[in-house]
Order: sequence, then C-alpha cells, then structure tokens
Amino acid sequence: MNNNETNGKKSDKTKETISNVLKKTSEASKKAAKVLSEKVKQDSHDRKIKKYKPLFLKEFKSKNFNIPNIIKIVDDAVRRDIDVCEGAIGWTKVVKGTEVLYLYDEAVQASGIEFIPNVGCDQLYYVDHFDRKRFIKVDCIFERAHSEKLAELERIAFSLGAKSCLIEIDESNLDSFEQTKRANTNNTTKKSVQAKKSELSTKSDIDFTRKAETVTTQKNTRSGTTRINFDGSNTPTRPTLKWFANDDIIKNLIEMRCNGNNSVRSRILTLEGSTSATMSQSIAYTIDYILASEAKLNAPKVTASQINKSTVSLTTKAIKESNSRLIFELEF
Repeated sequence: MNNNETNGKKSDKTKETISNVLKKTSEASKKAAKVLSEKVKQDSHDRKIKKYKPLFLKEFKSKNFNIPNIIKIVDDAVRRDIDVCEGAIGWTKVVKGTEVLYLYDEAVQASGIEFIPNVGCDQLYYVDHFDRKRFIKVDCIFERAHSEKLAELERIAFSLGAKSCLIEIDESNLDSFEQTKRANTNNTTKKSVQAKKSELSTKSDIDFTRKAETVTTQKNTRSGTTRINFDGSNTPTRPTLKWFANDDIIKNLIEMRCNGNNSVRSRILTLEGSTSATMSQSIAYTIDYILASEAKLNAPKVTASQINKSTVSLTTKAIKESNSRLIFELEF
C-alpha cells in the first residue's frame, strides 16, 4: 500500500470521526435545548400557579384542606382564559393576614357548602360558628346572630321552667380609635394599619386605614325590651346551648335549676356581648378592607370616603356587639 492510499484512509477515518462527533454534539445540543425548553415551561407554569393559586376540587375535598372562614362567590369567567386555572373551582388568597377562598359560582354545588340566606355572585360570606359547612352573608350576619341569641335565651327560660323572662338590650358604642385599640387586645387591627401595602393597596388603602384611626366622639346607642310569659314548670330540663355554650353565668343558672331543688325563684343576669361575639373585630376589619379595595377597583372614580362610609359598618358592628349587654331576667 503506497503512501497516498494510507493517507486517504486516514483522512476518511478522520472525516468519519469528525462526523460522529458533530452528530453526537448535535444530538446533545438538541437534548439540552429540549431540557431547557421544558424547564422554562415548567418554571413559567410554577410562577403562574404561585401567582393565581388555583384550587381544584380534589384538593378542596382532601382531609388536609381547611376551608377558610371567609368565602367570596365569583364568576368563573374572571379566570377562564388562564391555562393553569382550567378545571379549578376557585382560588385562595391571603388578605391582611387572613386566608380568603374565592369560589366560582359554578362550583357551589360541588363544594357541598350551604350559603345563608342564598348564594349571590360577588357576595362575601363568613363561616357559621356552629357548622363549618354553612356560611352566612356578611350583610346580615350580625342581625341574624342577634335574633338567634334572643331566641336561645327564650328557649333557656322555657326549658328551665320559668314563668316569665325579660330580655333587655343595651347596646352602645363610642366610635373612637382609642376604644378600638383597647378592645383589640391582640393588637391585630393596629398591625393591619401599619402593615406594608399589599398588591391591592392603593391610595384608597392608606385613606381607609387612616379613616380607621380617626378619633371621633359620636355615641350611638340602641336598646329594647322583650318580655315573654310561660306556664312555668318545676321539672326543668337542660337546654341545648349554642351562642351561650361557654357563658359561665348561663351554665351556672342551668346547674342551679337542674341539680338543686328548684330553690331559685328569680334571677337577673348580665350577659356581656364579648362572650358570644359573632366575629372578631380583626376579621370584621379584614372584610371591610376587602369590600373597600374591590369597590375601589370596580369604581375607581368613587372616593375613599364614600367607600369607607359603606364598608366600615362591619367593624363598627363588631365593636358595638363587644360593648353590648343583654340583661336576662327570669322568674320561676
């Protein structure tokens, strides 16, 4: 074999080697590009999941999921075009340190939750104290709770064999920030006022919190009296308690009537509103904030003061309830 043939074969092998190397390099590059593309897609997907926090029925039904105390019913159309939200029943979001569930109206039946008095789109609901599968519309929650408390006191009087009962309502409130601050022993409201702006925070947020701090001297009072007469009984029975299940004054009265010799002939009880609160003042403030923020987004021309006038009512009601008293007078 001459030198030319030898050199030709070496050249062919070199070309083949280079070709194989290039081929392998190309395949490796394609694989790397594919891995990178998939990683970019996954990262984008993860960012969307983190941003939108979609909630799916399987997760909702799992034992590890705790339904938030606040639910807002929303139209499923608001996120219909977002790919990561496809098949979801809503989403969760933390507002002022409180988790809120935004539930699609189309998913209400699948959720198994009962909404009182009815289901309404763009409405806020708060959990029933005694049944976590029931949520009550915030517009009427304080009035409904008040009626339930009066009815429960009447049942207590009847079950204990009273001949008559008188329920006197004494509700007062001094609308001042100092009183709110004293009432909020856990200082939650104060922290909310000083918290950094959230993603929804705008100038109206600052105005809203500033409004909450405003000191006024307006005093609102409401009172009323209800009297009921019964046939009376010397064989008292233990009533079922809900709102007053943890009230020591009521429990002591029941023990005296049911475990004694019916020696109690009359009793006047003073029941503080704070012992049977419908919701905490911090929760009321959070709901007011949600209403104010979303009202501002939906109606940007509405002033902060106009929003505040319609939305601080829940906080005001919570403060009033905490400062209220029920005078419960019974005769046996």
